Amino acid sequence: MLLSDEQLALLAKYFSSVELTGEQKDTIIEKYWEATEEERKTIARAYASLFATDVIFMQRLLLYYDLHVNPLSTQKTSDRSENGETGKNNMEPQVAPSGRPDSTSLQNGNSQARLGKPLRGPGGAQLTHSQLILRSAIQDQYSKITGDGPFPVSFGLVQTEEQRREVIELYLLQFLYPDLPELQRLVILPQTHSTRTRRRAKGSYTWYIRSLSNNEMICAVTIIAHHYETHHFVEVPLFATGVGYKKHGFGRLLNAALLQWCVESGFEFVMISADVKAIPFWSCLGYKTMEKSEATRIAFYYEYNCYKFKGAEIMIRYCRTWPSDGVKAALDKVQKVVVSGPVGLVDA
Repeated sequence: MLLSDEQLALLAKYFSSVELTGEQKDTIIEKYWEATEEERKTIARAYASLFATDVIFMQRLLLYYDLHVNPLSTQKTSDRSENGETGKNNMEPQVAPSGRPDSTSLQNGNSQARLGKPLRGPGGAQLTHSQLILRSAIQDQYSKITGDGPFPVSFGLVQTEEQRREVIELYLLQFLYPDLPELQRLVILPQTHSTRTRRRAKGSYTWYIRSLSNNEMICAVTIIAHHYETHHFVEVPLFATGVGYKKHGFGRLLNAALLQWCVESGFEFVMISADVKAIPFWSCLGYKTMEKSEATRIAFYYEYNCYKFKGAEIMIRYCRTWPSDGVKAALDKVQKVVVSGPVGLVDA
């Protein structure tokens, strides 16, 4: 049974006042990595003083992960060059999409993305991808939406290399896979600067919600617009909310804006690649597992033109069921937040 917020607060207060031995800390580290994701969150809250302030403890926690939980992670990221890009030995994605991307997107992915210098730990050593994921999971216990507000945000479309870099970094901190080369292939700049002048939106687009208080990207979604015979649908290979912004309704708001855009653009349905642990979230938003009869209609096209992720569940939502006030309803659930500019996905 998981502890209540009151019980966790009492434990956190108690453990902040006692000095734990090295053996006790090692036991906490072992139990942390043996626990489920939900149990890890509870452990991090109960021992908040350790996770937030004890640098040595955090180094040992991360080292234990790389040595005992996922020993291959250090090997994978050792090929990263000093400018943050992956070396030649790791340029090919682990699960390559069939028939995509084309030569243009490959060029954009490999030559234009520059993610800056890699993040480093307290000792100056470069953090592995798994360490970044762990750091994000721990930082997620501390919300960035605090105080009375209001908190201004805005919607935006990725149109510059700087915006593209921000989105890729957001995704990297949330996913162990896709890795950097694959993300560079997925997140590309629109081939045309406006969907408003075309009868049908085509290609790839990435939208985001940005905090105007600290200029951070809160969440982002990457889509690919497909047209196959009489079927017009949107594929969502990537969707993520940034560290410190989860459980505030931003993901729900961005999804609502996406569905509204799809309705206005004449699409039949939205198809997502859902991580198994995220299925309950998407189900609450009206998505359902794609049935065999539905998959058969686009089977050939899907095989050669859509992205496939190992372990992901294909879920869809039909646009015809989306209510006209869906975005407003989603915004009402995001407390203390006001939108500056258009309330919805924007074109150039």
